[in-house]
Amino acid sequence: MIVSASPPRLTGASGAGRTGLSKLIELTAAGSAGDAFVAVALAGTLFFSASVSQARSQVALALIVTMAPFAVLAPLIGPMLDRVQQGRKYILAGTMLARGLLCWGMAGAVAHHDTVTLLPAAFGVLVLQKAFGVTRSAVTPRLLPREITLVTANARAGLATLIASTLAVLLAGGIDLAGGGGNEGAAWVLRTGTVIYLAATALSFRVPDRVDAPLPQAAAPRAGPAFPPRGLLAAPTLPHAARRVDQGAPAAGPATGAPPRRTAGQSHPV
Repeated sequence: MIVSASPPRLTGASGAGRTGLSKLIELTAAGSAGDAFVAVALAGTLFFSASVSQARSQVALALIVTMAPFAVLAPLIGPMLDRVQQGRKYILAGTMLARGLLCWGMAGAVAHHDTVTLLPAAFGVLVLQKAFGVTRSAVTPRLLPREITLVTANARAGLATLIASTLAVLLAGGIDLAGGGGNEGAAWVLRTGTVIYLAATALSFRVPDRVDAPLPQAAAPRAGPAFPPRGLLAAPTLPHAARRVDQGAPAAGPATGAPPRRTAGQSHPV
């Protein structure tokens, strides 16, 4: 008896496993889990490990170094990546690998209390998250099966992201407590996040190569028969008018209104 291995119900249902959409959903969930580890580590390092007055200055510094440049660069990331027609799979893998390397550097910065290195690395993670999201949006329609719509595919990816992020936050909190909390616990959380990003990098190579295929263009509507203008339909054309003259009474004389000239042998009507 032959038993076929069916894909997971959440990610591979409705033809998603056949087209490779399930691989993209799993990759998105893995990346969101790594992002959750980074968020937990930054929250425990910058915000919750200091007093209220110190936390205010750290939050302001974090916003200036990370969010302010990101708000300027975020609108430029999408148009730049939209011009890329080949290598989308490698862009997905590159964003995961780069986030893993930055996460490892952040772990060292947290362990050595190096805020100068920590905040630019956090900014880089934000930019790579945006790049991954833009590339994923361009890839999803190319892996879309006929059974579901694009809205359904995005909703399924969002649900997988929510589940993965929730579980990752709980796991990261446990690792932080096991590591002693504070900077030491955050460093272990970031090291674990590095492993997750590297695993996601391996998952990205499972995405089918059809992500670089151009989208099928919709067929242009066929041109109907060319109809003449409405005015030409109402007025008879010259050949039809000439035919009616030949079949009817003899044409009148010149425009002076004189009766037609009789020819030889034609009797005068009584």
